[in-house]
Amino acid sequence: MGGVLSGHDVISDFDGESDILRFDLVGDGNHNGTAGDLADFVASVTDQGAGHDVVVQLLNGGSITFTGVGTGSITSLSDLVSDPSQIVTS
Repeated sequence: MGGVLSGHDVISDFDGESDILRFDLVGDGNHNGTAGDLADFVASVTDQGAGHDVVVQLLNGGSITFTGVGTGSITSLSDLVSDPSQIVTS
């Protein structure tokens, strides 16, 4: 992704069993005193249904679209991966 969680990125070949989601975070996105907390940057996660896209809206207006990975029940980034250790922040 470009910048600090900015823009509108599309990931078309995401594999929740093996891929790693890495977020290089800077600052305190929602000004709650928890610098570098991924939740500070995510406004919403929308699953558009089984076989459809999952769209992660960011508080800065950016987004990440994961094409074709919807299940109808994904409500968080953790739901996109098989193991929470696949989500890395720094």
